[in-house]
Amino acid sequence: MKSAHKLRKKRVSPPVLNRQHDSQDEVIRKRPLLLDHALALTIFATITVFAGGWYSPQSAKWLPIALLSSICWLTLAWEARRGSLRIDWIDVIAFLLLFWVAISISWSADPLSGKDTTFRWAILTSIFCLWRRRTLPLQTASDSAAIAAGTAVVIAFLGMQIGDYGGYYNRNHICEMLLAATPFLFPLAIAVTGTRWRWGVFALAIAIVTYLMFFSGSKIQFAVWAVLVVFLVSAFLARKSWRKAAAASIACVSAVLLVVVLGWENFATGQYNSFRASFLPRAELTIDSFLVWLTKPVMGVGAGGFTAVLPYFKDAHASYLNISSDTAFGHGMHEAAEAAHNDILQFLANFGLVGVSLVGVGICLAWKNIAAWQHSPERIAGLLVVLTVLTNALIEFPMQMPASLLLFAIGLAWLLPAPREAGVRRVFELSRGFRPAIGFVAMIAVTVNMWWSWSYLLGQNSFANAISTHHVDRPKRLQYNAKAIESYPYEAIFRRQYLITLMDWDFASDVRVVPPEDYDRIFEVARTAGPETGTLFLRLHYLVTSDQYRVRTEEFRRWRSLLLSQSSRFPEVWMLEGIIAVKENDRRHLEHALRRYTVLTGGTIPENQAGIISMLHAELGRLTDAEQRRAMPAMR
Repeated sequence: MKSAHKLRKKRVSPPVLNRQHDSQDEVIRKRPLLLDHALALTIFATITVFAGGWYSPQSAKWLPIALLSSICWLTLAWEARRGSLRIDWIDVIAFLLLFWVAISISWSADPLSGKDTTFRWAILTSIFCLWRRRTLPLQTASDSAAIAAGTAVVIAFLGMQIGDYGGYYNRNHICEMLLAATPFLFPLAIAVTGTRWRWGVFALAIAIVTYLMFFSGSKIQFAVWAVLVVFLVSAFLARKSWRKAAAASIACVSAVLLVVVLGWENFATGQYNSFRASFLPRAELTIDSFLVWLTKPVMGVGAGGFTAVLPYFKDAHASYLNISSDTAFGHGMHEAAEAAHNDILQFLANFGLVGVSLVGVGICLAWKNIAAWQHSPERIAGLLVVLTVLTNALIEFPMQMPASLLLFAIGLAWLLPAPREAGVRRVFELSRGFRPAIGFVAMIAVTVNMWWSWSYLLGQNSFANAISTHHVDRPKRLQYNAKAIESYPYEAIFRRQYLITLMDWDFASDVRVVPPEDYDRIFEVARTAGPETGTLFLRLHYLVTSDQYRVRTEEFRRWRSLLLSQSSRFPEVWMLEGIIAVKENDRRHLEHALRRYTVLTGGTIPENQAGIISMLHAELGRLTDAEQRRAMPAMR
């Protein structure tokens, strides 16, 4: 009896969830290899794809992500058919967030951009949901290898001068992608330990760090590394001594900040802006974005609404921040910004406390899994990716950039394991009758993805043709721009550029090239993207130089008032005010306008404005009707 008791004591049955884990692993192993290979290849394509001539080379990267989403839906449908697809509360929260994004279009200031946001959110939701179930060692190694190979190719692009920053358009964007990709080398290095490939992984890691330290003008890595050092030091030393952990963390952060604040520059080229020039405009944008959120704190301004609302708050920070970035950076960056340069704050402004609450509920439900991040190399890599991107998101917008956002979705999925793993609070079993519905939804999703991708491709190609014919054939450029909007009306920059294209053609002509009703129609198309300063400036300039401002007095007052509220950063507004002063025969206002213009430009007049400014100065001598008539053609 005693020996039997000991035998029963030693023989412990595995938990039910573990048996489910094994059985489902067998199902997943039988999944068509073509799907698994296609998933890894589309990750590689997203990181490396480049389309020269597009207004942003990064735009091309959304096409393989849409393809990736289609493959994910087909894979989920296959698992549902085999009876291995289980759903938990994290999946439910993910789709509730998607639902909230979709319904927020109804109160968005730019519903077209809201639809674009919803499309992309749906794409990433499907990818996140599948990757939570793609956690077998062979699969994670395959994904890590695809990310590593793509990163190596992009670094090679940098060396061969292919595209702007390897096809990422901006040095900050390439920096964000490299930082997000680096943690994926960790599980890959473990997977290839003992083989000759590990030296390639180490070499790639060294290449990434070397580029970021010495050949990248971006300073984002300092903030990211500071946060990661604090986290890792705290996590691994806190068990022994909180004092040592705190002291080590403070020392690491202080060292990084000291280097940055003292004006670390890229010694290879030495021609980038100082730390102050990067920080102050972001501080101003943070205040303005926070005030945007306060307009609708609970519901948010809606998907795509932030960019359309932000122009109303471009100078709102002046009441709260006495330091101005004008002397450090100039007026260009802040005025041209179409993002908060803080993705977390922009999410709050777009989707309000409701959206943030849904995220909070998801964190609470997944907390046990997050707390157990040390249990596998994939969990460690996932947490580092999430921390990296979220740190970036405090000063930039990596969660709006396709490659960085894809890596974030995969990292988050690795951190939050699938329902088949132990520790999940609740799992929903799909009944047999419900499984075909997943297949039906998948087919609809794939069809929508194909339609979206084709429309997106046509729109981007047409817009690329518009850019290429900028100075060659202006009427043709206007036609290409119109075709881009017709193919893909959701892109705000297409709609804004439509009016700019028309006015550029008009400025280059001695007479007006289109009737007033066409100006009105094209302006209304451009205005759907929000009251961006450049768009309003062009409209007001047209109303003044065509003398229609005398008839359309209400519209004239509206746009003039809004532009004057932003005039502390936009010297061209004062040039236009000078033209209005000539029209109104107002010498005092003309003097004031020229004085403000000179202060804002620092006496450096752009070449395309020099003729108008010279004529305005000449008008100060004597404002007669005859001189006004001679001056106006030059002012046009």
